Amino acid sequence: MTEWDEVVLVKGRSSKVTDYAIPALTLLVLIGTVLRFYNLDLSALWLDEAFTLNFSIASYGQIWENVIAGEFNPPLFYWMEHIMVSLFGDSEIVLRTLPAVFGILAIPVFYFIGKEFKDEYTGIVMAAMCTFSPFLIWYSQEARTYPLLLLLVAGATYYYFKGFRTGELKDWSLFAVLGALAFWSHFYALVIIGSMFLFAGIWFVVQKDLKPVLVSFCIYILVSLPILVMVIPLFLKRTVTAPTYGYQGTTLIYEIFKNFAGFSDLMLPVFLFLFLLGIIAAVRGGGWKGVFLIWIFVVTFLFSYMASATIPMLPKYLIFMTIFFFLSIALCYEYLAAYLPKGKDPVYAVLWMSVFFGLMSIPFATVYYSGGMKDDWRGVATYLENKTQPYDIVVTVPNYAQLPLDYYYSAERDGTIEQPLDQKEPIRFLELIQEQRSFINGTTTTPTIYYVVTGDIAAVDPSGKMLNWLNHNATLLKEFNLGINIMKGVPENVL
Repeated sequence: MTEWDEVVLVKGRSSKVTDYAIPALTLLVLIGTVLRFYNLDLSALWLDEAFTLNFSIASYGQIWENVIAGEFNPPLFYWMEHIMVSLFGDSEIVLRTLPAVFGILAIPVFYFIGKEFKDEYTGIVMAAMCTFSPFLIWYSQEARTYPLLLLLVAGATYYYFKGFRTGELKDWSLFAVLGALAFWSHFYALVIIGSMFLFAGIWFVVQKDLKPVLVSFCIYILVSLPILVMVIPLFLKRTVTAPTYGYQGTTLIYEIFKNFAGFSDLMLPVFLFLFLLGIIAAVRGGGWKGVFLIWIFVVTFLFSYMASATIPMLPKYLIFMTIFFFLSIALCYEYLAAYLPKGKDPVYAVLWMSVFFGLMSIPFATVYYSGGMKDDWRGVATYLENKTQPYDIVVTVPNYAQLPLDYYYSAERDGTIEQPLDQKEPIRFLELIQEQRSFINGTTTTPTIYYVVTGDIAAVDPSGKMLNWLNHNATLLKEFNLGINIMKGVPENVL
């Protein structure tokens, strides 16, 4: 048994920890609740959230069929949102309530992970980082599955660490079930849970006590089987062509760490320094823990690095890596304690670290909670309503931009004609739209065409032909956040 393991197993090792831990955790949960529910409906629904609504209003069976048909997200989150929408409607607040709740629940789970891995001090720092993390706040206010993925992987990680300590089948079984549920929420959970299983298998083969891990793995396969059957064909479908969006190679790794550091290039070196210091502390502690942290980052990031060449990769897919990133940083409290005025008292080190991460999030919060950091589909809808005349044509480019637009805009109410882009023959479609005309009371009139063009047009048409056509046949009227543009074109051939 290592020195670290002995510390973890000591009962009542510090009355100060017991006195401060629960009140501190309670305070962090309260702060986290405010940060995740404050201005929850400030930002308009963006494309992926509109997809969530579109899937969630379907029946349970239809949601499952949509997944089989090629939706590259498992059904668990959609089923949960289906219940919310059925009971409370489809407002922004309703759609985002579950992610906010999942984000709040992750705070105490982070605490228990740190406590199980080392001690309550580590747990409090982890909980503080989870509370104030701009990255986690951002996705806790989006109607997407990522906070659920984080919560389930965090719960699985807690029982994983506990299983290493106790060796009990109950803990390993709970790890398997929660890991499988994480897979039911997002396919990329397979990478992290698979990495953890592989490490445990290697470690316990050496320890000659593999039975709990094998039983756990069988439970995981059993619970995951319906989703596992679909992964291979969906993966093959996604990798037919090279990715047209996301990050590749070393850029992906850089963006992941930058996101974890609060989207800040300025804070990134500080976070990376603390991260490496924590890894060193874990390795010096001996046993499996330092080896595990190195393993989990090397294996997961190496796989992601290679996968980015064939599938679109974004930092949010690896949201679960904040667990191990924050854990590594939290282990630094002992180094900090040695340099504080109160000597080596860890309570002050924990306090200073918690305050630091809280202050670090202020620049993000001042901008984020004032709006302006996400797609402004409300503004787009209002602009069209004020600008268009009856029988004008609204074209959404790409066609799926119709989903977030229609959440706020009604062509029927506005008296316009809405035409999503035909992406099979986009240029011909645009040409036909340009040639359209309308007849009102027997008089030929020329409708104005408004093109609603989103920034991901390059992902749909990497050749740039559509954007080039638009630049030659339409003029820019208005730019909105994150690359949403409204362009105006007039038919050339009026008979």
